[in-house]
Amino acid sequence: MEDLPKPIPYDYEALVIRPCGAEYQHYETDLVLILKSQRERYTKNRIYGISREAFLPPVIEKSYDNFELAKNLERRYATPLKFGDIVMFNDSDINHHESLILRFKREKPLYEVSSNNFGPLLRIGGVISPMKLNTFWTPLEDLVIPTDIAPLAEPNVWLTAWIRIETNMLHSKDNYHLEYTFDSFAGCDPSDQARVAEAPWHSRSIDSQFSMLPAEPTPCESDDEIDLEPRKDIYVKEDKWAEKINRQLGLFVGGRLLLCKDLPQYDFIIPLLKPVAVAPGEDRTFIYPSIGEYFHFCAVWSIHHKGFLVTEMLPFQILRGYSTSVSGNILVRVNQASLGGLFTDSDSSLGLLDDPYHTLCFSEFHPAAHGGLKALVEVHAVRSSENRSVRWRIVRTIYEDDHVSRFASWLAAATFCVGPIHGMVISKDTVISGDYPSVYFRLPPNSNLSAGCGVRFRGRRAAGVNSEIMIEEIHTNPKFSARKVIGQEENLLFQVPLKVILGHEQLARNEVFGPVDMRQLDPPEDTDDGVFYAWVRESPTIDNCRRACTIMEVFSVALNTPLLPALSGSSRSGSRHSGSSRATLSSSSHGGSTSSRNSTRSINSNRFVGGSARSTPGSISNRGAPNDSDA
Repeated sequence: MEDLPKPIPYDYEALVIRPCGAEYQHYETDLVLILKSQRERYTKNRIYGISREAFLPPVIEKSYDNFELAKNLERRYATPLKFGDIVMFNDSDINHHESLILRFKREKPLYEVSSNNFGPLLRIGGVISPMKLNTFWTPLEDLVIPTDIAPLAEPNVWLTAWIRIETNMLHSKDNYHLEYTFDSFAGCDPSDQARVAEAPWHSRSIDSQFSMLPAEPTPCESDDEIDLEPRKDIYVKEDKWAEKINRQLGLFVGGRLLLCKDLPQYDFIIPLLKPVAVAPGEDRTFIYPSIGEYFHFCAVWSIHHKGFLVTEMLPFQILRGYSTSVSGNILVRVNQASLGGLFTDSDSSLGLLDDPYHTLCFSEFHPAAHGGLKALVEVHAVRSSENRSVRWRIVRTIYEDDHVSRFASWLAAATFCVGPIHGMVISKDTVISGDYPSVYFRLPPNSNLSAGCGVRFRGRRAAGVNSEIMIEEIHTNPKFSARKVIGQEENLLFQVPLKVILGHEQLARNEVFGPVDMRQLDPPEDTDDGVFYAWVRESPTIDNCRRACTIMEVFSVALNTPLLPALSGSSRSGSRHSGSSRATLSSSSHGGSTSSRNSTRSINSNRFVGGSARSTPGSISNRGAPNDSDA
């Protein structure tokens, strides 16, 4: 079999950006934009014109035998160029002094072409920069995405978009002018995602080279071999991760995100938010997904997001969706979970919920708690980079609800005693106890207990004071002390034993603190019955909201003493003297007031001295409702 002829390499490849008809070629030329060159490394934004001679065929012998051939060749050469056409030529075919192309060859188009009322459009692929969410990088040029369109697309995903390439030049020797304009997103193809590595911010990334799928072979004794299956004598953790996920049920929570109850540790990201079909057949209509609706979806793993990209969505109308608030949060009724300090919704369809503003921290003391106090709240989903498995956060309680109204009235007047219980001192004025892991216990001003000291104590809750209980009697108990304590008052780390909580990879349990947030860390593999030592700290706050899903979070699982974390203005300890505050039930558009508990000065001026500074029944019931206007 004879070898096929090899394609002739050309020096330049160019895109037609401004065509002109043959009747206008006496005073203007077709303009092309150089895309790439085999001879030069840098060719960006270079425009050449095509001379009239380039549309004339080469000289053919004028004889009867080739007359039809000459006519066909002449017609083919004279065919005008169109916007988006691709032409190729050599350096010898260019008059560089006049910036004219004297001869060219037509090639198959590289880009799809369309048009609208504003002119011709070119469909081109690119990536939204994760550093500049309104910048769409393409191999041609960076484009600015309109602010109303930018939220529809996910960064670090290869997308296609319609763009306009415009110039007011009539000839290649005119003053240079070239404008790129973003028009709209066109689509997302999962098979193109390896091209994300072409973006300049991935140029030094090893993970993003060539593929979107991670290569994680099971290691074996020889570096030159790869075990296709794990050895039987090695335990391999089983989970439902797969490169492709098919036909899972997900809840749309806004922000281009689906959550799957069976896989709460993963994000299912919609790369490009588009209308979906809500009815089959010819009568189907397309609408954008609404928050609180269920969908069947398929997804593929993305190494750049450490999550899944949704490739297909179909509404699941059999399952009723959730109601939403005017602020776009989901409305659910919650009650206490079996894990202290956390909550579940009434039908346990959302998994565990966090209460970062401590609006319901005293709900377990309410007389109706054991009978099922179900408070109506607004909840908001977070990405797995913030919380791995506790994906929902209570952001506001609905005071107009009867359950919450009765709870607020009880909270304004109720006093009760707690103890004796054990705990640990975490600062000069605060004790944390695993018996009530979402409540802060306040030390008396005259106590001189050091941080990390184990204690046994009794406390009393004063009427109208939320999220804190004043300690009245306290004794040291070394059994509950931290193994080691490092740092200063504003920046303390405690080394304590933790035990993995099965079924909740984000959480571990400590006898003194209760549930502790592991953040993005994993427990050591060589643990004895799941018990290991870790360095924990009080979770920093970001925008007056606790970062972790529990009061305490793991900072390091190393046995050696870690480097102290840097103090930040956004952390609780870093801002305790600048008025940072703890949330309570009585205000804030995110679920409660922000009475300070961060210094001894705040005790004397706020909660435990004098009645004027305390929340009153009127303030509790009336200050929550206006939050609807803030939402």
